[in-house]
Amino acid sequence: MKMPLDEAADSFFNALPLFRNLTPPQLVQARAVLHAQSVRANHTLTTEEQPGEIVYIIAQGSVKICAQSDEADIVIGLRGPGEIIGEMSVLDGVGRSATVIAQEPSLLFWVSRADFWNVLWEMPPIPYNLACLLAQRVRLLTSQVQAMATLDVQGRLARQLVTLADEYGRPCIPSHPSDAVMIPFQLKQAELAGMIGATREQVNKLLAAWIRRGLVSRDSARLVICRRDALRKFYNAA
Repeated sequence: MKMPLDEAADSFFNALPLFRNLTPPQLVQARAVLHAQSVRANHTLTTEEQPGEIVYIIAQGSVKICAQSDEADIVIGLRGPGEIIGEMSVLDGVGRSATVIAQEPSLLFWVSRADFWNVLWEMPPIPYNLACLLAQRVRLLTSQVQAMATLDVQGRLARQLVTLADEYGRPCIPSHPSDAVMIPFQLKQAELAGMIGATREQVNKLLAAWIRRGLVSRDSARLVICRRDALRKFYNAA
């Protein structure tokens, strides 16, 4: 379902890293090429090898980045509000590198390949901002590869949860510790396992032990990270 942009989106776009340092007229021009789209949970936005014709920006909800295998899709990453999807294939003309599926009902804004290139040429802050976002993503991937090579499963899971908490965590209700944050994604154990190169059984065992120790807890279908300091010790000592 598509819907027009309205004034309720002002704060979202003003805070969007891709639009940082745009002048008010440039911001109006950039918003004019965006189209809103609501999707249901499990809706497939892109498929691997598909030609890249659209760039998405997540406004609400979350998506999972999946690599296809013979048996099942493996979740290799998550994206949340403010993040960009699909820019690589639009930039280099190569097919999509992964399948992207909505994890929950989500609101996204999309821009066509032609309009995306137009704003890149016409608004100098956007290419700079995009380069910064891509550099940040490369650093994160480098750190993830290093973790896969040097940490055991316990360290990899702890690092993944802390990374998600640092980037996406939201304050919790008073019944939790003051520094506790909730990861606003509906994380399945099999998905976490795919992200860290482990089995679902290994993830289940570790989470159960950490819940008993009060390091993490569950709030409905979402994880609450109660003791980031304790989780960091599982990988900082490596």
